Amino acid sequence: DDTACSKKWAYKTDGVRPQYSGSEDAVIRCNVVVCSSYADSVKRYPLHLQPYRPADEFPDGENNPRFKSKIYLARKLIYDALLNGIDFSHIVIDTWYFAVELVTFIANKGLFWISESEVNRRISYHGKWVRADGLVKLIPSTKFNKKVTLLNTKGKETSFLVYSFITKVKDISGRVNVCVAIGKWDANDPKGVHIYVTNDLKLSAKQISKKYSLRWGIEWMFRDLKENVGFDQYQVRTIRGITRHWYLCFLAYTFLIWIKLNGYCQRAVDFKPKTMGEHLLLFRNLNSMSCQHWITHNPFYFQRYLRTRGLHPLERPAIF
Repeated sequence: DDTACSKKWAYKTDGVRPQYSGSEDAVIRCNVVVCSSYADSVKRYPLHLQPYRPADEFPDGENNPRFKSKIYLARKLIYDALLNGIDFSHIVIDTWYFAVELVTFIANKGLFWISESEVNRRISYHGKWVRADGLVKLIPSTKFNKKVTLLNTKGKETSFLVYSFITKVKDISGRVNVCVAIGKWDANDPKGVHIYVTNDLKLSAKQISKKYSLRWGIEWMFRDLKENVGFDQYQVRTIRGITRHWYLCFLAYTFLIWIKLNGYCQRAVDFKPKTMGEHLLLFRNLNSMSCQHWITHNPFYFQRYLRTRGLHPLERPAIF
């Protein structure tokens, strides 16, 4: 998936152009970065990233050899995951990345993909091509006899009635598994029916829905990256500096995931932090207490450190 970092007042920063921001659901001045991430029912964490440079940043636009489309960057990220031996079962992509070029690339690698269909995509039902948003009207209601409960974009449970069948999708080679899910992810969901498509013909309707719902974990990860580790809080202008900042945020987030999964913070306190923000605050407090304890018991070394740094006495931190 990709995410946008709002830079409304940046006019000399690499990659900043008026672009669509999913978090704000509007076109704003921003940097866009395409990311690969891992998600399962327990954890999610970032893997790799590719900064996106808009076509109008290059002479001749899309014809410039330096320009790389988001689909091209997504292919690079998938190849990188394979090259580094990342163990995964399916590649989950959102509607925008459900492009013939990308799903063909994935299938040719012998991998499985899952995506949500656009409403105007043509799907074959009983030998006739129908729009995805009209598919539910042709399926008998008795077919929707399976119910699945999933976590939505806010981590709350929501239920869907699901039905799947093997068919063809226009312009996609080979047979696909289409899952029709009746229900809304939340009160703000504009669609009451969702159509999921995968090239894994062995998955049931419930399995398709559950695997696709793991994508929301990636959305939570983007939110945590921005709210807790400053993913979008950079002031550098070059794409190299911005990329370095993004990777440092990836490392910080992965560290927080690591201490959360291993329960290191819970061993030091009586309560269990739940959110990533609570883990970060607890870690900062524990780190401050540890530093204070060391300074209190090693004043000579601390004073010598201050002298070697050439700090003025008024600039030295107070010890409580």
